[in-house]
Amino acid sequence: MSNHAHLLLETGKAPLSKIMQGIQFSYTQLYNRRHRTVVHLFQDRYKAILCDRNPYLLQLVRYIHLNPARMRRPWNPWKYRWSSHRAYLGEATPIRIETEPVFGQMGNDVREARRAYLQFVEEGLGSGHEEKYYQTTDQRFLGDEGFVAEVATKSRDNEIWPEGPRVKFEGLLAVVCKQHGLAQDMLTGSGRRKNWVQARRQLVYLGREWADSTTQELGETTQA
Repeated sequence: MSNHAHLLLETGKAPLSKIMQGIQFSYTQLYNRRHRTVVHLFQDRYKAILCDRNPYLLQLVRYIHLNPARMRRPWNPWKYRWSSHRAYLGEATPIRIETEPVFGQMGNDVREARRAYLQFVEEGLGSGHEEKYYQTTDQRFLGDEGFVAEVATKSRDNEIWPEGPRVKFEGLLAVVCKQHGLAQDMLTGSGRRKNWVQARRQLVYLGREWADSTTQELGETTQA
């Protein structure tokens, strides 16, 4: 866009922070060499949103590719120079774009998927700004409560830990039990088996941080 960029990335072993650090550093160095100056290009830290692939990936790709049409001085999104949309149409682009994650959901072969993709994008023309892509949990998650809790129980990356109450305690209880293979009454009952301890501690922590539960309420609920 005129003052920011949208990147849709799938990370592997390298953490997102390292990837973004490399992009920002390399681009700043290139810009300064080209214009013979020394400046800081990026005003704020990047904003990362973790997306639940199945329900949101296709909609998110379409929203990003139609953004040029929403600018104050609208551009034709089919011809916008800085968009990866043309790669999905089979045209040459400056960098390689992995289209398979999207096409894999739209058809059995590339031609069929490309036709379906183009129709899908055309159907989104005129949709305008969609607030749901900004009303994310802690502005970092695009998914439902179960997705948020499930990711957090698996993740060790502090970048995607939300802050403050965001989900219901019942949802946290269900996901924690699922991750540890326990029945809900095992964590809310009075038993103290060794293999319940870690799950119960996790539930108490998440309940306090996300569900705004008090220590007394959690103690009564988990019999801790």
